[in-house]
Amino acid sequence: MLRSGGLVVASWIGVVLAVSWLSPSNGWAQAKPATQNPTSQNSQKAATQNPASGQASTSARLTASSGQAGNPPAGANPVKPGGAVQDLVAMLGGIDPYRPVGNLSGKVQVFGSTAMDNMVHAWATEFKLFHPQVTVEVTAAGSGDAFAQLKQNPQALVMLSRPVKPEELQQVKSDAIKDPVAFVVAREALGVFVHASNPAKSISGEQLRAVFTKQSADADLKWQLLDVTGPLAQQPIRIVARSETSGTQAFLRDFVFGGMEMRVSEKAHESNGDVLGALANDPLGITICGLRANGLGVRVLPLVGRAGVPVPNDDAAVLSGQYPMTRNLTLVVDLGQKTPEAKAAHELVHFALCRSGQLAAIRAGFFPAELPTLRAGLNLLERDKFR
Repeated sequence: MLRSGGLVVASWIGVVLAVSWLSPSNGWAQAKPATQNPTSQNSQKAATQNPASGQASTSARLTASSGQAGNPPAGANPVKPGGAVQDLVAMLGGIDPYRPVGNLSGKVQVFGSTAMDNMVHAWATEFKLFHPQVTVEVTAAGSGDAFAQLKQNPQALVMLSRPVKPEELQQVKSDAIKDPVAFVVAREALGVFVHASNPAKSISGEQLRAVFTKQSADADLKWQLLDVTGPLAQQPIRIVARSETSGTQAFLRDFVFGGMEMRVSEKAHESNGDVLGALANDPLGITICGLRANGLGVRVLPLVGRAGVPVPNDDAAVLSGQYPMTRNLTLVVDLGQKTPEAKAAHELVHFALCRSGQLAAIRAGFFPAELPTLRAGLNLLERDKFR
């Protein structure tokens, strides 16, 4: 956790799990998250950190496509009944309720991740109930567009469906952008999807790395690699994916596959809904998408764990930390801006970190951020007197 031209407010439990679960002993590619040194320029404003690892946690959830504000996007599954609901209720009870401040006005512009679009629209709808003089305008063109938009609009918020590295915050600083800060606002688990007719039973870390990266010189991988038999065994595996600049692809490349070059899709799809739609029409296709994402004609493969046993791909496994392939969803804002519009943007971040915002994230098909992460973000906003 650090502030060096910007504070990354994050916990890195998810990446630590990925490093362990994707270890060479399991055949999984090692993730290599950026190491963070707790330093400051004027005062220490660090959030919580895993003392055992010294690394931040990444977790979040991806939805299949955007829908109406306040409703899960098309293809997104809500939290399933059972122990996961009880865990969520207990977790939400520990999150601070939102206590609005008055006299906010202006337009808040939000740019970036298409995966986060529906969630931020839900926040905007509920935020306006507390602050009717504030208008929130969301433009989702992808995480790859986020920092370019922040440079052009220093008072804006930007969405990234991946962790943000300290050096990225340092690089975005300029005369106009004074104190960029990344806040983790929700979590997502990623799953491996294939066509519904595909007989593959599961996928190990070694197989995942061989399929999605160029570690193998073999450019023509066959489905027998995933222990498929019958007519499909000698057919080629086809990658279905977003563009290389999307938050999903950046997360996989940098944090799951340790910076290895990834195989690319024949077509770079614009959204996760497009990805699953294309997969439903391709019996030879495979993709990595949000675990809660759903659609006709596709199914998710269980991930094989350490002892060769599949890890449950359900909500309870994600909430308990058993499920390994998770990430954070992030908002970046310049806390150095002090205009009325900037104050409204900072207050929208505050809303997102409180109970109302986290409930909206759940309804949009995501998981809440971890409690220490939420409290660290709220404390930072309070200390910097932007409320």
